[in-house]
Amino acid sequence: MSFIKDEENESSFWDWVILGAIVLGGLGFWFYYQSGKKATAEGFRVSDSLYQVGAYERAKEKYEELKSAGIISEAEDSILYHRLESIDEKLDSLKEITP
Repeated sequence: MSFIKDEENESSFWDWVILGAIVLGGLGFWFYYQSGKKATAEGFRVSDSLYQVGAYERAKEKYEELKSAGIISEAEDSILYHRLESIDEKLDSLKEITP
């Protein structure tokens, strides 16, 4: 009879639990990131289509919504502010033309 406990079994169990938690956390973050990217891409698609057909007021609203998107790349951010500036200029020129 030995007085030394066999701690190897307990240790390996908790190692697997911790590893599983890390993997599940990583997968959860990956799914969150991918869904955020898809939502942002869809928002840009809708905003760009409104911009192209000349619905500048509605396009501006959609672009403003995209400013608060959780996941946006630097390129998308640059496009966003460029389009907002362009829309403001077009709306100002339309106001000047329309009496």
